[in-house]
Amino acid sequence: MEMNLAKARWIFAYGLAFVFLVFGTEKLTVPLQWIGFIPSWLGGFLGLRAGQWLFYIGIFEILIGVLFLAPVLRLQQIAIIVATLHLLGIVLELGWNDITVRDIALLC
Repeated sequence: MEMNLAKARWIFAYGLAFVFLVFGTEKLTVPLQWIGFIPSWLGGFLGLRAGQWLFYIGIFEILIGVLFLAPVLRLQQIAIIVATLHLLGIVLELGWNDITVRDIALLC
C-alpha cells in the first residue's frame, strides 16, 4: 500500500507540474493567446504593463511547475500552497466560465 501512495503522489505531482510548465511556457512563447486573461486593473499596477505582468506570471508558473518536480517534499508543499493561492486568485478574478471550472478541478 505504501508503494502505491508514493506512486500516486508522484503521478499527481507530475500532472500538476505539466499543467503549470505548459501554461507558463505558453505565456512566454505565445503571449497573444494569454494577454486577454490579464485583468485590466493589473495593467499599470506597480508601473508594469499587462504584457510585462504576463511575462512575470509565466515565469512564476514555470517556477511552480519546477517545484512540483523537486524531489524534496517541503518544496512540493510550497508549490501546493503557492499554486493554490494562484489558482484561487484566478478563480476569484475571472468569475464563472470554462477556465474557472478547470481551475476548480486543479484546486481539488
